Amino acid sequence: MAFPSSLWTYYLSCYSRLRESRGGRVGLPPFLSAWGRGWPAFALAGTLLGLLWLGSARERPAIQATTASARLPGSGSTPGTGNPPAPNSRTGSGAAPGPGGTGQPGAADPAPPELQGSVRILAYNIRHGAGEDDLVDLDRTAATIAALAPDVAFLTEVDVNWRRSGYVDQVEELSRRLAMPYHYFAPALEVPHWTQPWRGIARYGVALLSRHPIVAASHHRLPGPPGREPRVLLRADLNLGGHPLTLFGTHLGLSEAERDQQVVAILRHTLDAPAHRILLGDLNAVPGAPEIRRLTAPLAEFEPPLWLDASPRGAETEPSFPAGRPRSRIDYALVSPELKPSVLDYVTVPSLASDHRPILVTLAWPPVAGEKAAGSTAAAARPVNPGPAPR
Repeated sequence: MAFPSSLWTYYLSCYSRLRESRGGRVGLPPFLSAWGRGWPAFALAGTLLGLLWLGSARERPAIQATTASARLPGSGSTPGTGNPPAPNSRTGSGAAPGPGGTGQPGAADPAPPELQGSVRILAYNIRHGAGEDDLVDLDRTAATIAALAPDVAFLTEVDVNWRRSGYVDQVEELSRRLAMPYHYFAPALEVPHWTQPWRGIARYGVALLSRHPIVAASHHRLPGPPGREPRVLLRADLNLGGHPLTLFGTHLGLSEAERDQQVVAILRHTLDAPAHRILLGDLNAVPGAPEIRRLTAPLAEFEPPLWLDASPRGAETEPSFPAGRPRSRIDYALVSPELKPSVLDYVTVPSLASDHRPILVTLAWPPVAGEKAAGSTAAAARPVNPGPAPR
């Protein structure tokens, strides 16, 4: 294991200050001087520590530390850098098409399910698997999501390799349990395990799970004041039954000033997005708040807004937070004006698996034009299951 660079830098800076304070008359660093006088003791101690290290290595869990991860059709694996990786990459902060650039499953990948005239999209702040009772229970989280049978799920407050959630990679685990093989993770926060360096890096952020291929994915840092929780904006281009959908997802800050800066950045990043697009996430603002009004307002006179509330009830939509006795609507699905006519249903689902309630949006698919197709037989064929009783 390499000596931590930050500790080495700190040691050298202390040694330099000591030399300056003594007029440059300090010889070798103390540990080197001690080595010269008592090297046998140092050699014995080093040997014992090495044996202990090798013995404990057998007990260490294998931790995959990646900046971001995307599960893509029939492809290899490379670390992410914040930009889309080369084609056929399965791991990274961006995603590329599958073999031949088609985005179709490889030989080992399951075929995506057929869409029966609609697609179900979930937005859910899972609070790293902790419910209203503050107990971390990823089984409960997975059961809640599975009961809603989404085709695509955008999740916020997701842990990868954190002690509080049992060092589990929640993205990989939920992907496996929910049979949603395509996934992408965008970390907002990364913290080393200083006291247990073999565990690597703990990461926390937002994630996308999908039953259908992710053609491309990336994420961007959002502005925020120093000392506050970092925030990101995820973007993914999906192939849903041969028709494209561009999905954005985020988790905005706690202060109005912070959110206002982040909304400006979101508008900039989504300005040139394709016509059929959706924005999901915990926006930490109620309907009518300045930042929500800015998101859904026209950018210029005589121009349509970039985003519209997907809920047909608007400000009257059921609140989503806190889950036990919800008082505030802070979790949203916003859609482009071109996609609004395709909204078949918008449900805030009762559940205590998190401190937020999940949001489930059903879209007619392929997208329709003209009048809204609410109440169509396609939507009725796949009713919303509210899931297991809250506990």
